[in-house]
Amino acid sequence: MANGKNKKAMDKEITDSLLDDFDKFEHFVMNNWKHIVSAAVVIIVVAIIAAVSYSISVSKENKMNNAIANAQTVEELQQVIGEYPRGKAVIYAYTTLAHKFINNKNFKAADDTYAALLKIEIPQDMKWQITIDRAYIKELSGDIPGAIKDFAVISKDAMLPRAMRAEANYSAGRLEVKEGNKDQAMVYLNLASSLDDNQSPGVAFWAKQAKSLIQTLTPKTAVTADKK
Repeated sequence: MANGKNKKAMDKEITDSLLDDFDKFEHFVMNNWKHIVSAAVVIIVVAIIAAVSYSISVSKENKMNNAIANAQTVEELQQVIGEYPRGKAVIYAYTTLAHKFINNKNFKAADDTYAALLKIEIPQDMKWQITIDRAYIKELSGDIPGAIKDFAVISKDAMLPRAMRAEANYSAGRLEVKEGNKDQAMVYLNLASSLDDNQSPGVAFWAKQAKSLIQTLTPKTAVTADKK
């Protein structure tokens, strides 16, 4: 019986304690409802602003991508580059514009376009490719000594992939041949062929080109046997 009374007393104590907690919470809500509502409104507003900002950002990016994809002429490409100078997709517009200038034999404009592209944030491998492309532009424009100089600088850059260095050495050697400088050409061509490690297809290709050109430059000695 005593145990029954004790249990009832404990239950009553727990119930009273819970009711006290509910009363306290109700009192807190009644006295602070404005702050609670204000905080909730702020959270909702922040969420809405974040959602709207994301939506606007996505919308702008889609608009930019569509504009760049639809740009076909030199004027249209220049316009989208002017409107979206820092977007990732604008890299495509720059390279397309440079190729159009090259096809139109406007080599200075092509080189200027690549120079502008190097000023924005682009992947490192693209920077390397642009550097070698600009050397080719000098060759196409008729500045053979300038192209040889650029290819020579590229070939010595240890940070570049072996394939690019092999390409640069071969190109410098090829142009030295064109200029009539056989001895200097052989230096570059031998460097290109020496980079072949039998692992990289790119290196192997340029090394093979270099070896082929070396063979054409190396006089064949005819061995004659005395016939008695």
